[in-house]
Amino acid sequence: MRVKNTGEYDAEHSVLIFARNVRTKIVSGVVKKLVAFKRIKLAKGEAKRVEFDIPMQQFAYIGVDMKYVPAHGEILIFTDEQTTSFNA
Repeated sequence: MRVKNTGEYDAEHSVLIFARNVRTKIVSGVVKKLVAFKRIKLAKGEAKRVEFDIPMQQFAYIGVDMKYVPAHGEILIFTDEQTTSFNA
């Protein structure tokens, strides 16, 4: 993803990546889960491309038997700025 500092000062920004399993029923009640993050420094007007390698175990969830279940089905990946999805 591309991040740009549009402010008047140099700044730090935390890029947060969340995931949500679109169709799976989960016990934990978690609607979205933080799966990755990076803190970056940007000069005034600077833009950077930020990439993430997220292991599949980050998308696991707790099933009705209270055990971790590997991700399957459609996974929605999002930040405050962008959204995308993939099938696990």
